[in-house]
Amino acid sequence: MRGPWSFGAHMNGGADLSRQSLAEMGNLSSSSVLNILDRQLEADVPAGSYGVLMAMGPGFSAEFLVLQWN
Repeated sequence: MRGPWSFGAHMNGGADLSRQSLAEMGNLSSSSVLNILDRQLEADVPAGSYGVLMAMGPGFSAEFLVLQWN
């Protein structure tokens, strides 16, 4: 990848699930966030951790969520 990437998340493996989803499922457009969220929910995430969920859809549509695991 080139250029800046969401707070350096790629440096800490933050984009790994996105890359795995793209490699295994192909481009699901904005619905890929559900696939990636499902994968993340199966992972061992410490309580209190934060995450950012972002999606871009057709035309100009964008979804952004800040998540905190319980």
